[in-house]
Amino acid sequence: MLNEVNRKRLWIMSSDGSKSTPLPDAEGTFVFAPQVSANGQIVYGSDRSGTLQIWRMDLDGGNAKQLTNNNDIFISEMDASSDGKWVVYARLIGGYPEIWKVPMQGGEPVRLTHQAVFNWRLSISPDAKTVAYIYSDSRVNPPRGIALVPLEGEPKVTLLDIPADCVRWTRDGQALLYSSTQGGVSNIWERPIAGEAAKQLTHFTSDTIALFDLSKDGKQLAIQRDTSSSHVVLIRDVR
Repeated sequence: MLNEVNRKRLWIMSSDGSKSTPLPDAEGTFVFAPQVSANGQIVYGSDRSGTLQIWRMDLDGGNAKQLTNNNDIFISEMDASSDGKWVVYARLIGGYPEIWKVPMQGGEPVRLTHQAVFNWRLSISPDAKTVAYIYSDSRVNPPRGIALVPLEGEPKVTLLDIPADCVRWTRDGQALLYSSTQGGVSNIWERPIAGEAAKQLTHFTSDTIALFDLSKDGKQLAIQRDTSSSHVVLIRDVR
């Protein structure tokens, strides 16, 4: 049984931060990667059943449904398709995370690719046709970058030589947004799918970017920036 004192849950609020309300049916000692799908349901990860699984529920917290039932443990950033059909996630199998999908309304999960995923970062295109994710695989060239795989149909993987840490699609689906770290500093770039040169969107001079996302209207970026520090301590006369 989960400890009631340490139990975590999701909250829902207005975009301006007001009307914050706990969702009664979204509990767990660990809750992660929540998002509202295009069909008005909340998709999230939780260990409320004893292992980390993907769940779906209504906006008021009702009608919670467990979508996965994996024996292996996975921790994943997930994404829901805009047509309301699929939830895509990274699943840890044999020590390597792979891209899988599961029907939003419930059903058997389906593997999209055997390729190793890096950092668990993935994003479904606005037209619900393509999944972009960060990969790291010494068996291919380039060994690290952004991969594209169809959400349905033949699982043909396209590799892009882009040194990315996190990836998102633009709202028109014509370009990829990605964070890249150089010299210990992260910035966000935009790279058109058609192959034109990438354009730098942010010009930070310090810190790294852990995560970012684009607003629904495509006009604003929300960015999580991390600062790391270290200290050197000299200890004399150690005996």
